[in-house]
Amino acid sequence: MKKTLIFLMSITAFSNTFANSFWGRSSIPLNPRITYQQGLDMAEFQENFSQTTSELRNAYVREAISLMEAGALGMEAMEMVLKFDDRVYDRRQVAKKGMGETIANYVRNGIELLNEAYENEGGTRKLDWSSYESKFDMHVLWGVRPGAGVYAVLRVINKETGISRSYAARGSALQMNVVGYALASQLFNSVHRTTFPLKATLGRETVTISGIRTFQTAGNVQYRTMLKQVSKYCEAKGERLPSTSELTSLFARGLYHGGLSMGLKTEWAAKNYGYEYNVVSSQWPSGLSMALENYPYSRTLTYICVK
Repeated sequence: MKKTLIFLMSITAFSNTFANSFWGRSSIPLNPRITYQQGLDMAEFQENFSQTTSELRNAYVREAISLMEAGALGMEAMEMVLKFDDRVYDRRQVAKKGMGETIANYVRNGIELLNEAYENEGGTRKLDWSSYESKFDMHVLWGVRPGAGVYAVLRVINKETGISRSYAARGSALQMNVVGYALASQLFNSVHRTTFPLKATLGRETVTISGIRTFQTAGNVQYRTMLKQVSKYCEAKGERLPSTSELTSLFARGLYHGGLSMGLKTEWAAKNYGYEYNVVSSQWPSGLSMALENYPYSRTLTYICVK
């Protein structure tokens, strides 16, 4: 029984490690051949299902009556209506030709642009292309949205484990580069972003950061009350809130270099010298220590605990 338990524990530990290391290596060879498939035509779906069967039938009848008033015979009028409908359908199919391949090419181009920008910042390229050693396959499911829009879902499959991850984007049909770049950005972020737990040297101290958490209010709550609550949570774990300077140091490193991303609307909690609370954001990069008695409504405070 003891041997069985040890064996099961080993399998569990191995499975957790395997599941948590989707990318698994410093160099990630991607298959340059991105397959693609057309999914649901949302525009066509909306057109057909935003009206009842009776409404659609009446629309056909009205079109046929208009043609008959112009001199067409009854059956001839209906045939013309159906031919017009078929012609519209055919033109839509022609318009969609090459869409999947175009999105796939823009995904590849987006990854290259991100790689180059990252290398220019001093980063080491992880994502690369290899037809022979590729460990990951990529597949794009795309479709049309109402208003000449397009959606796309990029699925990345780890061929060794069978585990996959998906990323989605949407935009105008005239902005395929934006859609492709958005998919590439999500993939790139998944590979390069800071992962936790993280060991970081902040000033003269090396700390461990367990992860990023959020605290949200459901009504009017003082900033100071919010900060005290998240500070007590860290203390209960034998940890503490970072200081403003420590947060600033992590922001300066950037999300892809073992740091944090400040975010346009993100408000971070800080505590200086064990006494002074601060809120750090893009609006207050040096920290807001004044007016902490304000009552933000339904505000979200983001924080990390360090040890």
